[in-house]
Amino acid sequence: MNVAIQINNLTKIYKPRPFLPPKKALSNLSLEIYEGEVFGFLGPNGAGKSTTIKLILDLIKPSSGYVKIFDEKNSSKKIKSRLGYLPEFSTYNNYLTPRELLTMYGRIFKIDKQTLKKRIDELLYLVKMDKHIDERIKTFSKGMIQRVGIAQALLNEPDLLILDEPASGLDPIGRKEIRDLILMLKQKGKTIFFSSHELTEVETLSDRVAIINKGELLKIGLLNELIPYKQGYEFIVYELNIDEFKERCKQPFSSEKTKTGEIKITIENLELPYEIIETIKNLNGKIISVRRIRPTLEETFMITIGEK
Repeated sequence: MNVAIQINNLTKIYKPRPFLPPKKALSNLSLEIYEGEVFGFLGPNGAGKSTTIKLILDLIKPSSGYVKIFDEKNSSKKIKSRLGYLPEFSTYNNYLTPRELLTMYGRIFKIDKQTLKKRIDELLYLVKMDKHIDERIKTFSKGMIQRVGIAQALLNEPDLLILDEPASGLDPIGRKEIRDLILMLKQKGKTIFFSSHELTEVETLSDRVAIINKGELLKIGLLNELIPYKQGYEFIVYELNIDEFKERCKQPFSSEKTKTGEIKITIENLELPYEIIETIKNLNGKIISVRRIRPTLEETFMITIGEK
């Protein structure tokens, strides 16, 4: 696969005021992000995520190591025209409207007037801000500003999107819309590199995930590699007499009621679920779902950070 971002032995040491020791924010980080993938970048606060993003974008210079984007130096103007960037905290002139803001950015990218007008209308409709196109940004909520920021990041039709906490400030509906948007962009062949504290979002969207802490890479891989399935199954059932099931079931199990009133039965060290399914059916129980036991990304993340 072609490499979109190549990060090689990237190190960043901040030198604070005199008499204070230097701070190493990033230590020999090496990553490859492939074209067309959604790559999730995880770590606790202070792990080095924002520093990495700034280095990728050439906003700050590394102490050592380098970044290439589409096999060219990340400082290249040609490369920067192929990037879209959404910072964690978008700060725009409060007295501008979304139309004025995007027009200003469009002129920076030298997009012709007719194309720019059409593009602005399409993008603000896409991020559900078309009804606020001529309202001043100072009247917007954080979530609304985030939507405008996403439109700005897409304005130049970038091949690579770098998103720092894209769902920040959005309600559940807004987060779902951003998920759908990212998946749509992936289908169009875009490469998306994003950091997020919403681990459920990362688990839903990402092809691969990297976890860093204290400036060092701890794990990287496909989700199936980072979160392997365990041997065992979880059954969600209803209308089942659990005492009768206990008498019939030959395997040790645990059970609990869900918030919606069903029964969750967990059986570890179970190779195949078919015998249990037959037992439940014979007791006139109704099965809602059967799934293999697998830790969540959040559980994997906490274990990984705890190991460091």
